[in-house]
Formats: sequence, C-alpha cells, structure tokens
Amino acid sequence: MLREATGNKLYFQTFLCMEKLLFDHITVKSPRTGRIVVVRDVKHALTLLSEHWFRHRSETHGIACEACREAMEGKTAAENARFAFIQAAQEAQILVLERTGPQLVDTAIAHMISAHKPNEQP
Repeated sequence: MLREATGNKLYFQTFLCMEKLLFDHITVKSPRTGRIVVVRDVKHALTLLSEHWFRHRSETHGIACEACREAMEGKTAAENARFAFIQAAQEAQILVLERTGPQLVDTAIAHMISAHKPNEQP
C-alpha cells in the first residue's frame, strides 16, 4: 500500500510539473520537413530547437534554448520560454500565424467568400 501511495504521489508531482510547462500553442512550419507542427509545451519547443532546427543557429535561437531549459528547471515561467521560442521562430521565418474566429469572418466579408463555397473567391 505504501508503494502504491508513493507511486501516486510521484505521478501527481510529475503531472503538476508538466502542467507548469504547458503554454498556449504555437504553430510553426518544421525547419527540416516543412510540415505544420503545433507546439504546446516547453519540452516540445526545446526538442524542436535542439534537434530539428536549421544548421545555422542564431543568438535568438540560443536565447530560446536557454529560456526553455530554465523553464524546465523551474527558474522561469513557461510563458517566458514561449515568448523566446516565438522570437526564434519569427527570425527563422517558420512561425505560422493562425486566423480564427472573428478574423475569419472579417476576411470572408472582405472577400465575399461564401460559407457554402469557401474555395471560390470572387
């Protein structure tokens, strides 16, 4: 019973730790494959930065890596790592800007795009 309780406590602590590393998603185009990638946490951001980035790595890239490492160590907030990752993605021109909700409605109205025929534009 003690072992089970200890295991649950460890699981709960791990869950809380991972929850602190989550952030609002960021959509990027993979530097190597060109696929769309949705990044939702610090660990994924660091993996992308360290294992799947371009060969040329700038100072902004280094700052983003450091911010992710610090967030994983609990030295800074996940939002700081997110911001640094966005800066690196913008510099590398792989950040995908999303348009949802009211932005899509405004675009549809501006271009008179029909909801019934979204691929047909005037």
